[in-house]
Amino acid sequence: MPNAQYQWVLTLATLIGGAGVARSECATDDYDQTPPRKISGDVTNAGMQFEWASDFDQKNGINYVWHYIKNAPGSEPLNFNWKKAGLRQEFVRPLPPGDTACTQYPVVDLNDNDIDDDAPIIYGHANRVQRAAIYAKETTTTASAKNYQSKLSSSYVDDFGEKRDFEVSFVYESDGETISKLEIIAPEDLYVGIANVESYWSNTTIENIFEAAKMQKMDFDFAALPSFASDRESTKAFFIDLENREALALIIRGTVQSSKAGKISGSPGFSEMVIFDQDRNPIASTFVALPVTKADLQ
Repeated sequence: MPNAQYQWVLTLATLIGGAGVARSECATDDYDQTPPRKISGDVTNAGMQFEWASDFDQKNGINYVWHYIKNAPGSEPLNFNWKKAGLRQEFVRPLPPGDTACTQYPVVDLNDNDIDDDAPIIYGHANRVQRAAIYAKETTTTASAKNYQSKLSSSYVDDFGEKRDFEVSFVYESDGETISKLEIIAPEDLYVGIANVESYWSNTTIENIFEAAKMQKMDFDFAALPSFASDRESTKAFFIDLENREALALIIRGTVQSSKAGKISGSPGFSEMVIFDQDRNPIASTFVALPVTKADLQ
């Protein structure tokens, strides 16, 4: 039997207007807009209190998985690794009390039975383990004539004691045969690293993004994420179990858009997206859905 600190809560949605408005803070009211119902639980342990939730929704004809962790007001700053959900924020830049970290990414169709009930959350400096469940991450949706967005929203406290809310998105547009646009949307002082892009994109796709970053006067790099990160001792643990940590990553500071992506040459897949502060300290990470453009445009 579950104890009092772990309860499944299945709640029906209440339709709320204004979904889709861009916000730096997680809009948890936008969750659970379509069946199936979200899965959530509450945790209270050793001075820490937070809520976790996983949901599957359809928005603008696209299927999305959503996950969030909401740190309670008055709780301790929260570091956590919800590995199977692809939502992580470590003690380098923990989640402040009263704030929420959330992620969404497109997936294939799911139903009530597509639940992984062995998706633990590791949290706190003592690496406590909280049992949790998620709507399973399968292959992402097949690219058709639509706009696909993977998004991470959260907050952190910088070295000056100021709380910073942020939202980072990776967006691609498809006409069903080609990828007409790739875009990274981020605050101008944050770096976004997307791992293992060489497994998904042609050299031309990567070069076009770098050329766009150069024209838009944005900093960029092509390096393994651990080697890009600051050399603070506390950053090393962030990358220990990152699946593609040694693969070369596309790293961009701020927002960049490329309209020369390439032909679709396979089903989209997932990689990791890591957010760094201006001093290259890792803040948070999530999964990101990437199109396959190994066939260059002629």
